[in-house]
Amino acid sequence: MGILFMVCSPLISIFTDSLIFDVQVYLAVIAARNIPRSQKGKLSVRLQMQKKASSFYLDTVAVPSSSEVTWNQQWTFGAETSTKGFILSLRLRRSTTLKQMLGFTRPRTKVLGQIHLSWQKVLESPLLSYNGWVNLESKNGEKLEPSLFISVSLTPPQAAPQLLR
Repeated sequence: MGILFMVCSPLISIFTDSLIFDVQVYLAVIAARNIPRSQKGKLSVRLQMQKKASSFYLDTVAVPSSSEVTWNQQWTFGAETSTKGFILSLRLRRSTTLKQMLGFTRPRTKVLGQIHLSWQKVLESPLLSYNGWVNLESKNGEKLEPSLFISVSLTPPQAAPQLLR
């Protein structure tokens, strides 16, 4: 005969190596600033997981770098805590050639900057969310690094009865 036990705080052990939980993630990429004026082309943001499913990615629509850079792109997805978090990278796609338009070659993109956000960082915030500007790590050594305005929130796993034996 087992004992019925209610898990009071699933966040306490959410990041132990032996336990893997699913979290519901809401992510909105809203705008970008500090884009170097010398960079001409179309900008997009790529979302990738840090571990495990790193070959899976989502891209925003490409917007011209010469105008105000806004997306208001929203994603809601489930992720395992074993993915450790996600990567957002700001990418620049130069003008396409005829071969690229016909599908013979893929357009080349240049990463202007990226940021690694861990689940732990978001969970440490008081409301399990973050809303604001994040500076991207740039490899170009620009004086002003590009930054993204994002909104992230996590819904941790629900407390549920467990049968202990």
